[in-house]
Amino acid sequence: MAKINEKDVVVFVKVLNELLIAYDKNPSSLTTFLTSIIDDNNKSSGDSLQVNIEAVESFDLFEIAKTLEQRELLDKLNAFNLAELKYIQKKYILGGSQLRTAKSIAEYIADQAKKRTVDVFRDQS
Repeated sequence: MAKINEKDVVVFVKVLNELLIAYDKNPSSLTTFLTSIIDDNNKSSGDSLQVNIEAVESFDLFEIAKTLEQRELLDKLNAFNLAELKYIQKKYILGGSQLRTAKSIAEYIADQAKKRTVDVFRDQS
């Protein structure tokens, strides 16, 4: 808020005023236009975070962790994107973390899987 000055507020008010005038002239066209902008933003942000449910569900973390070394497990986890890794973390109840990158989450999952090796929550779903 400290970076917003009086000039920014004046410009913002002018934009809102123009939107109000456009809405008064033709409410349906402005509503359609704004809806399309929101839909475009939702589609573009959702495309990069798609979860391939089949691949994630077929990935049995604890069975794979038992047979592979941590480095090999990490290589397999690096094949998943950020959303899929978060899904795996949630699916296997590996605890919350403040990690934000795919690489760091993959390392966290590999570390937790090698420590646990048994899914104690398997039958509680």
